[in-house]
Amino acid sequence: MKTKIIHVNFKDENKPVLSTEVEDKKSRPQEICRHHGVTINEQYRQVTCKQCNCVVDAFDVLLSRAKDAEHVVREIGDLMDKRAELRKSVDELLKAEKNTKARLRSARTDLLFTENKMAQLKGEVG
Repeated sequence: MKTKIIHVNFKDENKPVLSTEVEDKKSRPQEICRHHGVTINEQYRQVTCKQCNCVVDAFDVLLSRAKDAEHVVREIGDLMDKRAELRKSVDELLKAEKNTKARLRSARTDLLFTENKMAQLKGEVG
């Protein structure tokens, strides 16, 4: 059995040519960096990361800060709701404590009356 192999020869002019080149590619640490701290150069209108010294897109920084602010506002709202719940719970506990103390005083008074009556029946108290 004979194998049939087809050879394709490209001429140099038919090779795909990339008209765009990427220079100064980001290093691995620059790609990983979250750019939390930035420096803003007013004169050149440039935003640079303090950690990796990479030039950062200003819109990306603004969007990141806006999302962080939204998260903080949500957290504050959640904490305020939790504070209200805890205050309500504390108020209920204080009310229960007050009622318990009143019942304890009433029980002590009843106990003293009962002990006094028992003593009277035994003839100890006049």
